[in-house]
Amino acid sequence: MKFGKWKVYKNGDIDFDNGYYFIDANRLKTEDWILHLMEKEWADMNDFIPAYFQALQNIGVKHIKIQSFY
Repeated sequence: MKFGKWKVYKNGDIDFDNGYYFIDANRLKTEDWILHLMEKEWADMNDFIPAYFQALQNIGVKHIKIQSFY
């Protein structure tokens, strides 16, 4: 599935812009993905967040802790 420049694979891997940034499905449970990518100027959260949740769904994760700040 595609979400902007993010591509989510059936195995849960996520790829941004054809290899510019890659997240292996084994690392999806890390709590700080949203926080980490908010620091990147190129990462559009409106595209990443649905891609991230789709990837989690693809690997069967139903609950996840997410670090945040405001």
